[in-house]
Amino acid sequence: MDESLFKELAAVEEAFNQAVVSNDVARILSCISEDWTLVTPEVGPVSREGFLQAVEQGILSHDSMTKDIVRAGSMARSQSSQGAGATQACSGAHPSAPMNG
Repeated sequence: MDESLFKELAAVEEAFNQAVVSNDVARILSCISEDWTLVTPEVGPVSREGFLQAVEQGILSHDSMTKDIVRAGSMARSQSSQGAGATQACSGAHPSAPMNG
């Protein structure tokens, strides 16, 4: 694994973690692409719009967020990281309620 790429992606992930913990939709938007999707064990894929709407309405908020990046790579002009995350989220929604707006 390219160490400089790993460090760059780790910095991007940390900026995203901080944006999510801020519960500030504009700050989160600055970190995610238009086709961003969150995949959760509780409800599966959650669209960008569904996630942001839940944060904006106060249905979902985060007190902490950390990740351990287990793999980082680059393919053509895109980069990705895969990791296992831990979050302390407060949600007023039932875990099975879809947030896929």
